[in-house]
Amino acid sequence: EEGLSGRGFVHLLSALRGEAQTLEPPAITGAALAGPGDEREAVMWFLELLATAAADACLMTGAWGGVIIGGGVVPRIVSLLDREAFNATFVRPSPMQEQLERVPVHLMTDGLAALKGAAAFAFRAA
Repeated sequence: EEGLSGRGFVHLLSALRGEAQTLEPPAITGAALAGPGDEREAVMWFLELLATAAADACLMTGAWGGVIIGGGVVPRIVSLLDREAFNATFVRPSPMQEQLERVPVHLMTDGLAALKGAAAFAFRAA
């Protein structure tokens, strides 16, 4: 949670600069979207960490049918996402590389998807 959330941007930027940062996550992502710099580098590290965590979660849960990345952060920075680099990190060389290469990865951009799913479940259960 500390790495793959808005706070993760602060932690990554702090690690990159070698000192604690006081910038808020929206300021970091805003600067990253505006152009090159430490903030963009921190966001790129975040995306690499996300690809690694998604692959690990897939392997731990056996989600061979696909991985869906959701949340509020990634849709805001999707323009910085290099899909080839993300996929290369996701399937990184490992004993499970061939299996991971067959797993589709999708980005959920609907901010209400969780509520819609819960509502659909509730209506079916009623």
